[in-house]
Amino acid sequence: MNLDNLISSGWSRHADHPEEVATELESQVELVAEAAQAGGFLGLANHTIGEHLGDWPRAKKLASQIVERHPQTKDLTGGLMSLALAHYMAGDWVAALARQADIVRLSGDSAAVIQIKLYAQVTNALLAAGDYAQGVPLYSAVLELARTKGEAASDRSVAITSNNLASGLEELTERTPEQTALMLQSADAAFEFWKRCGTWVNTERALYLLVLVCNAAGKPDEARRHAEEALSVIAENGEEKADEAFIRLALANAYRLLEKRSDYEVELARADELAQGFDSDAMKSWYASARAKVLWNQSLAEEASSVHG
Repeated sequence: MNLDNLISSGWSRHADHPEEVATELESQVELVAEAAQAGGFLGLANHTIGEHLGDWPRAKKLASQIVERHPQTKDLTGGLMSLALAHYMAGDWVAALARQADIVRLSGDSAAVIQIKLYAQVTNALLAAGDYAQGVPLYSAVLELARTKGEAASDRSVAITSNNLASGLEELTERTPEQTALMLQSADAAFEFWKRCGTWVNTERALYLLVLVCNAAGKPDEARRHAEEALSVIAENGEEKADEAFIRLALANAYRLLEKRSDYEVELARADELAQGFDSDAMKSWYASARAKVLWNQSLAEEASSVHG
């Protein structure tokens, strides 16, 4: 097995078989032959061992093994970032700060950019573990720092963290009012930072996420406006039929929540027509699953109760 196959296979299986993937990673450290490969390997390791298995000391041990195999050069900064995250989450704050200093020294990026990128990862890990008491204040601080001192590299980290946070909260069947507020805040931030560092495709997908979270938060009028903006971005820049199908499906859901039956049926029909062109079984399955959640006769009362907890 080569490293690329190990990582690709690990990402496809880690959610259902985290211990199996963790054991494979621990047994294949020699595949990380170059310092530049450490970041990709340890990104999967931290996510699987630290977040899914909840064993950050174990993740720290593996990250230390990988980093210690290579000289400290600029190529190792990705691995050092993962090691610093594992140190933070394992409660080893002094070692985490030391690794942060190493990254600043080696990378050539400003200290602020390094802080933003690292603290965005720490935020993601805290919130994935349900630690809102520490994660939410840190997330707010990261956003403000990124708005004043951020650059393209750190903007991307904040966009990804915000995107993942909003998506995870949107997928919950029940949310507290505080989680709903955080979901909306993080979706807004994802849109803000993707516009700063991404392509038009990133922008329309961030708008699609806003459609989803506004529907989930009981704000279908706002969802409708975001959907129309996303469709305009696609029309102005090119063609993304798969994205358009899902945007129109989410727009149909906004009309369902607004109880506008004729508009709902128009958008649902347009979405279905686009989805007929999908040639991937995975895409067809994803669409069918999303469509089943926006049927007209689905209980609005049940949705309202899930939004408010």
